[in-house]
Amino acid sequence: MKIFNYDGPLMTVLTQIFDLVVLNLITLVMCVPIVTAGASLTAMHYVLWHSVRQEGDSVWKMYWRSFRQNFRQATLIWLGVLAVIAVLLLDWGLTGYMSAGAASVMKILIAVLAFLLLCWLQYLFPLISRYENTARQTMKNAMALIAGYMPRTLGMVACWIIDGYLLYSLSIRWMPLFIMGGLSLPGYLCALLYNPVFKKLEGVEDEKREEDGGT
Repeated sequence: MKIFNYDGPLMTVLTQIFDLVVLNLITLVMCVPIVTAGASLTAMHYVLWHSVRQEGDSVWKMYWRSFRQNFRQATLIWLGVLAVIAVLLLDWGLTGYMSAGAASVMKILIAVLAFLLLCWLQYLFPLISRYENTARQTMKNAMALIAGYMPRTLGMVACWIIDGYLLYSLSIRWMPLFIMGGLSLPGYLCALLYNPVFKKLEGVEDEKREEDGGT
């Protein structure tokens, strides 16, 4: 039957699931040292947007290609992100020594900053994996995309919040599911959301190149 053909719908879905599991395992292992998590997440997104576009090489080859090429920039930016997270956690801890009113205001401010940071991260690693820019320009572009595509940004943030909530609330018996797809699955859903954004940006860049070539 055609459904069981190698390029049939069933085999395509099964292959996609297998690739996501492999990608998740690699990403988790490379995130363990913490310092390498930025490069690991960048490589994961490199594989994911290729997967969404149904192009590219094997998961293993694409992952390590991106990991090596973007390691320095992704790691430097990630260390900055870790510093910001550390400051937010420290400030949250200090609210225990404040008055009730001041603590409430501080917690709201920290929550807003944490939310903005999460929004920013939705574009940061995909941008590093996709385009060659300075670290400063990449960070600025990520901020611009938040405002320009807020509905998609909120959708991506929701994917990770739901993923985190399930990890926090479900029993340890469900941990194997996280190991199999806790990062790659929400990442894939996010790739479906940001892929049209990148395609639009690439279309604009192509038009500019054509105009520059014609002048």
